Amino acid sequence: MENNKQWYITVKGEQVSVTEEEYRGYARFVWSEKKRKEREARCRNANGTRCMDDCNRCKKSGLDKGNRTGRPLSLEQFMADGFEIIDCTGYGDPLDLVIRKERSEELTIALSGLEPRNQLIIHLIFVDCLTERQVAEIIGLSQKGVNKRKTKILRQLFYHLKSF
Repeated sequence: MENNKQWYITVKGEQVSVTEEEYRGYARFVWSEKKRKEREARCRNANGTRCMDDCNRCKKSGLDKGNRTGRPLSLEQFMADGFEIIDCTGYGDPLDLVIRKERSEELTIALSGLEPRNQLIIHLIFVDCLTERQVAEIIGLSQKGVNKRKTKILRQLFYHLKSF
């Protein structure tokens, strides 16, 4: 027997005819979001287990609103509940991130003010990780000449960034 059932989804207020597969794909997201919101709104008992009763009829819900999870999540509340927040970004404190970004921008400005040959020396040593001897061979100086230039350049950058 053939299945002649019509499937529709509402798009911008209009019903659009779709295949069963398209309907289920669309509805799956709607259903999972509805279920997630239902689970979020449930109380939790002392063990942290979700209450399966109807929250609207629950005696606890009127007395102990702190056990309700149907509210926006808060990092401050999470920490107050005794949980540790671990930085998974690798950047640490947001203030440190901003400071590092500003320092990086200032360093970029300072480096762009150097002579092209000095920029090349810094790039070869600190970005390409070449030795002073290898840099000397590339740019046609002695190793001691590269070392003196590097020291001078780093001193200039230090003084430029010192006020920062």
